[in-house]
Amino acid sequence: MSDLPVVRTPSLRAMLRPKFRGALLGAAVGDALGFPFEGSSRSFMAALGPDALRAFEAHRSGYFPAGQFADATQLTLATVESIIESQGFSGPALAASFLPLWRENRIIGRSPDCTEAVGRLIARTADWRTSGCEEGRAGNGAAKRAIPLGLWNYDEPERLVEETVLAAEITHRDRRAVAGAVAVATAVAYSLTHRDVVLGEWIDAVTGAIASIDDALAEGLRQLPRLLSLGEREAVREIGTIGGAEPDATPLVIESVMTAFYWFLRHPDDWSATVGGCLRSGGATDTIASIGGGISAAFHGVEAIPAGLRKSVVEGDRILQLADRLHTLKEGGRAPAGRRRG
Repeated sequence: MSDLPVVRTPSLRAMLRPKFRGALLGAAVGDALGFPFEGSSRSFMAALGPDALRAFEAHRSGYFPAGQFADATQLTLATVESIIESQGFSGPALAASFLPLWRENRIIGRSPDCTEAVGRLIARTADWRTSGCEEGRAGNGAAKRAIPLGLWNYDEPERLVEETVLAAEITHRDRRAVAGAVAVATAVAYSLTHRDVVLGEWIDAVTGAIASIDDALAEGLRQLPRLLSLGEREAVREIGTIGGAEPDATPLVIESVMTAFYWFLRHPDDWSATVGGCLRSGGATDTIASIGGGISAAFHGVEAIPAGLRKSVVEGDRILQLADRLHTLKEGGRAPAGRRRG
């Protein structure tokens, strides 16, 4: 009989708790790494090299400390808290959870689209079903907070689409913005339920979820195999033409989501390489690195995030506690469907 040790691979269910933790903390760390450099050019970010990933930088405004994340994580955490408090998804409760961030002037790096939509809710000129910005406003505000919907509905793809659409429309009714949110939630669900990333299968899963919502993003996703065969600079440049009439006219949500997906699929086995690539891409560095960091850590688990970053991100302990509570609620059962949707 062989004396070789038996290697036991943890089951996917046993990995769920560290994956929930990874998804939320990875998104927050990516956000905090990118926040000080939001709007920076690709050339500037490339010049920073590995330094952009080694430690957090204080925001250049002087108002925020190193490790501070922006609205992507604030809205993500509000979404998690809403799900926990409502024992599931509730549109009215989710919309209400956003209001204190603006009323109390706590929102950081506020986006115009979300600010306008929440303003309608505060003024009571719209309810949660009609508050979202109209077609043509294809910002990334819905996509940047979609990770919790992927966690909550990782095993129910139809409900994932339904609830992510409803959550997205609180701030964005543009089909591209909604599709971006569904794509991010679906990518998170894939990360939770698979040991390996099979490119064709991954693309089929995400495009299948958004095919009836928006053609532009779905077509962009189908180009990923070709984009992954290109050099980094050329691929990032081409992503900037997807869904737009000319270079740099790409809707923000498509560029943000496609860039994060590109870097995750280019480095599916390496969280740091994924987030480093997201940062080097420039532009909406906080949102892109948040999406890429969340999806990657949802796949690998929280330990994939470098220990120094895990320990020094603002509110790290609170984020892990919320992840644990969401995981416990999910694995312990759900409230009736009518209660979830409010």
